[in-house]
Amino acid sequence: MISNILKILCFAAFMAQTSARSKVENLEGLCTPENDPGCDHICVMNPLYGALCNCHFGYKLYEDKKTCVLTREILEAGERELEENYAVPVAIICLVGALVIFIMSAVTWYCVTRTPETSHNGSVIVSYY
Repeated sequence: MISNILKILCFAAFMAQTSARSKVENLEGLCTPENDPGCDHICVMNPLYGALCNCHFGYKLYEDKKTCVLTREILEAGERELEENYAVPVAIICLVGALVIFIMSAVTWYCVTRTPETSHNGSVIVSYY
């Protein structure tokens, strides 16, 4: 009984997928450059009205029914984001600057004060760096 239910579910899923695929293929086939009215973003086939234009999220269709323009909400959100002032605390800037100076002074001290160690190996002088 469970195997019959699984077979039915699998068949239903297969049919739904096949149906959806054929619809997409039909839409893609019908909205060709020949029947595209010159949409900015998306050309959608409507069984009653033929090829219609549609826009991506955040855009709306302009009065000419072909051009996509940004919505007021998206423009206002972008404007608000540009108006925000970002402040970095002075303490963080000073701490990072001090850390950089400390590291650079340590590297400089190491490079200036190191001397090669030498040892005599018979008549040959071996240097270690």
